[in-house]
Amino acid sequence: IGNGETNVGLFIPSAYIQFGYLLSKRATLQVGLSYGRNKEHKEAISPTVPGATYNIYSRTRGILMLATLQLTLFNANKRLPIYGTASIIPTYGFSNASMTEIKDNITTIAYDDNTSAINGFATLGLGFRYKINKRFDAYAEALILKSNLNGNNSYYYRYSRYIVQ
Repeated sequence: IGNGETNVGLFIPSAYIQFGYLLSKRATLQVGLSYGRNKEHKEAISPTVPGATYNIYSRTRGILMLATLQLTLFNANKRLPIYGTASIIPTYGFSNASMTEIKDNITTIAYDDNTSAINGFATLGLGFRYKINKRFDAYAEALILKSNLNGNNSYYYRYSRYIVQ
């Protein structure tokens, strides 16, 4: 934030709706829509300016759409199919971020900005589904690849580097 560069931050989907369609005995298409948000507030002491503290605040909200294809790879006894999964997830996020410097009881606004961005993400993985009865399934997935199609992966954004100058 302190270097004048703002990235739309991490948001955690909290409300979503998803629909699935059985394309064939082995393929399923799922589409969904989700809303998420995240707030952060940090207080930092400057290593370069003696006696200065910084209040860093950010709030991010986002909307994402999800399109997932699942393809059954192995279905030994019909109760425990193993499948591959691939997803494309376009997102729209909007953030507001600010940083204030407090030194000698004087508060200065160092940074205050609103920004928005469109990002795209892709995932690949493997999963298995256990058929409990005719109406219910339980499943687990392991994502092998998670990629931000616009640049750095989400690890960079999640653990933001605040540069205080």
